[in-house]
Amino acid sequence: MYATPGVSSQPPADKRDIPLLTLKPQQITGLLDHLRSFWERFARFFQRREQREWGFKYLQGRLLDGGKHYTQPLARRLGEKNVRAMQNFVGASPWDDQAVQEEHQQTVQETLGEPEGLVIMDGTGFPRKGSESAGVARQYCNETGKVDNCQVGLFLTYASTRGYALLDRRLYLPQEWFSPEYAARRERCGIPEDLPFRTHQGLAWEMLEGVYRRGVVTFRWVLGDEEFGCDTGLLDQIAGLGKWYFMEVPADTQVWLERPQTEVPAWQGRGRKPCRERLAAEAPLPQTVAEVAAGLPSQTWQCYTLHEGSKGPLVADVACVRVVAVRDGLPGPDVWLVIRQNVLTGEMKYFLSNAPQDTPAAQLAGLSAARWPVEQGIEDCKDELKMNQYAMRSWRGWHHHMTLVMIAHLFLVTTQQALKEDAPALTVSQARLLLQAVLPKPVFDAEILEGSNS
Repeated sequence: MYATPGVSSQPPADKRDIPLLTLKPQQITGLLDHLRSFWERFARFFQRREQREWGFKYLQGRLLDGGKHYTQPLARRLGEKNVRAMQNFVGASPWDDQAVQEEHQQTVQETLGEPEGLVIMDGTGFPRKGSESAGVARQYCNETGKVDNCQVGLFLTYASTRGYALLDRRLYLPQEWFSPEYAARRERCGIPEDLPFRTHQGLAWEMLEGVYRRGVVTFRWVLGDEEFGCDTGLLDQIAGLGKWYFMEVPADTQVWLERPQTEVPAWQGRGRKPCRERLAAEAPLPQTVAEVAAGLPSQTWQCYTLHEGSKGPLVADVACVRVVAVRDGLPGPDVWLVIRQNVLTGEMKYFLSNAPQDTPAAQLAGLSAARWPVEQGIEDCKDELKMNQYAMRSWRGWHHHMTLVMIAHLFLVTTQQALKEDAPALTVSQARLLLQAVLPKPVFDAEILEGSNS
């Protein structure tokens, strides 16, 4: 089995599996103190004492077991009568979200940071009712598996051999939200007036560039699925940072097996002299990556067991070939084409990478199965912290909520690290269950059971 450098060797086991625990009672009772000290890192960015207190309560509420996690029932389960104050803290209070995010990234680095770390791009949908929430539109929602009324968030996840955690987030605004017809809606949602339209890839780049520019988080690789891999501009931007991308691409992506000849056409004596290179007349046309795969000799392929997942091992035949990428119909950079075929299902996947020519094939093969931390991190936040249960409609409220959920998830990751010696197989889910012994017990009444899910 091949363990990918730069990422945890295996996805977590099934959440029902019970890890080997040799924890002492004081390790469990000390978790609440650990939560308080963890929150102190972030509390200093809130100017008012009430904000610091509401932030800690919201963090506690996200970690509670069972029940609805929308703001109103969450506040009441914590015994709070002033529900509006918590709603205002998350949805409208003008605390410095960027400063909190930067401290979050610093904490990710201290907890998980490694020079060979991965930054993984992905998006996820949040089904919504109505049309008033910021960015809501009919668009593809992976949570429901179809075009649906939803918001879409773009996320970066950091992964290393030490674990994984969400790193940054952005709410996507569809093109129609920038039309005059949406002006009143934009104002009601508090969307910044100078905010430009950004594609999914543009938002991912904006986050990545910010992480790189701040220089806090150490990473070598940037990974993403076809949505990001098909954007050659994004790939060149990542390469421009001196980082190595490893991106899945569609089967019809075109490449050359050898660099084709180009030329500047001869001047015909009239008009402007040609100055742009074109493919030479005798140059071969590029092939699709699927065509390249079909023509590879059998000795090019090697079999790898890439990881043991909850559904069994992923065993694949992998081929790694140096090719020339296409840029505007002309030859671009020399890159790796990595082709992976699942030996059980026959499913083919294709990846391009600007990693150096001497990168071991086994490492490239491992990277083809290394995107699971972003999927698992988002799943953790949705399943364990109810990231998709929120009623804030505003631009600010969405980002505040996501920031606080990411901090709650990172706390569970730091708990994993703190208990690693005595509970090496502890999952994020199980770390949260341990907290139930020390968190304030929820208050139940009729009003709580009526919790809104709007």
